[in-house]
Amino acid sequence: VEDGFELSEVSNTPVMLQVRIRCCHVHGRFIAKDNKRPTMTVADALDAPRRDTGRIVLPPASFLHEKEKVQKRWPAAVDFIRKNKINEFFGPEHGSVGIVMQGGMYNSVVRALQRLSLADTYGVTDVPLYVLNAVYPLIDDEFLSFCEGKDAVLVVEEGQPNYIEQAFASMLHKAGRGTKLVGKEHLPMAGEYTGQVMLDGIGSFLRATIPHLLPGEVRAPNKIGDGLDTADLINVVPGRPPGFCVGCPERPIFAATKLVEQELGKHHIASDIGCHLFSIMPPFELGATTMGYGLGPASASAFNSPDAKRRSISFVGDGGFWHNGLTSSIGNAVFNNNDGVIVIVDNFYSAATGGQDILSSRAGNKSKSTKHPITEAVKGMGVKWLRHIDRTYDVTKMQDTLREALTTDEKGPKVIVASSECMLNRQRREKPLVDRAIKGG
Repeated sequence: VEDGFELSEVSNTPVMLQVRIRCCHVHGRFIAKDNKRPTMTVADALDAPRRDTGRIVLPPASFLHEKEKVQKRWPAAVDFIRKNKINEFFGPEHGSVGIVMQGGMYNSVVRALQRLSLADTYGVTDVPLYVLNAVYPLIDDEFLSFCEGKDAVLVVEEGQPNYIEQAFASMLHKAGRGTKLVGKEHLPMAGEYTGQVMLDGIGSFLRATIPHLLPGEVRAPNKIGDGLDTADLINVVPGRPPGFCVGCPERPIFAATKLVEQELGKHHIASDIGCHLFSIMPPFELGATTMGYGLGPASASAFNSPDAKRRSISFVGDGGFWHNGLTSSIGNAVFNNNDGVIVIVDNFYSAATGGQDILSSRAGNKSKSTKHPITEAVKGMGVKWLRHIDRTYDVTKMQDTLREALTTDEKGPKVIVASSECMLNRQRREKPLVDRAIKGG
């Protein structure tokens, strides 16, 4: 990450940290360095504003930017990656085969090699490895040097299209090298590269190239101890898909929705991003579509048909509402006179991302402006049919309000704001108070 900041400065280009799936399963500790004061702060930029039309991304400047990218910025990035040895080499200098991988796949590759008796737990490997900590731009001479004298090289690239494999194949072809490059022939095109997938893929590659170095038997990557049958455990231990927290105030909203559907029949339900999306899972199984943060009701506008006998129902959270939903969903529903039902799930926070405050949060915030009711914003957008439920645990009231919204003769968007505090945040606030009260007698 630190090198990424320096690379960005040198090449005047944004650098993105791409985290592979398996990396997200790893945790550890490290000592952070002191923060560095930037050469220019936001305050400096405001106190001494500069205007350079050559840096504005509009024609004709943007045409020059394209040339600058390939003539200056790209070469600067390549030079930095090469000189600072951002990409790493492990294992013997020479060998008949080698493995190239995205940086985030290194641990899984070493684990597979360990199971194949070709590496130890500390990463000492008998197979040459080329680890791409920078996957773009690729360094031609590094890769060609790695392939020198090798009969075959495996590219471990999670995901599809296989951009890295294709780029390396082009390098080998242009250089007239005879090294055989393989990748997706041994590894799947889609899905997570788990321990078993890596073991199977790398094992397949090595059996096809250096079978004499492989042991006769290989342990599974996560072998169960003696006396336990994996198949039996799979049958006994049930799957645990994600779901609502215990006491979650959103659960009764969807319970009421299920009850109303039992009375009035199935409706098209458009979901949104947020905790409330767990409604799409068992036991509620509500939601036919899902669109990004604040766009659930906007997607339901496609079902605004005057010939339809049933109205659509859409859900959006308070975080999504303020992020994008106020204009894209509510504003457009008013403008187009959509006749659907919109439920705004208001739990006082951006709960799914950790409980951050938003405009409608009830808590006082010294650095932010809160306590702006969603109902007032919705009225300001021109919504006429508006209901506010201030306790979602009242399933009967929630059910009655939904029924009314779905059956009323009034045209235009019907908006229900269903408010109750996120139980996790509530417990975080109340438990310390209860503990202090108990200790105080």
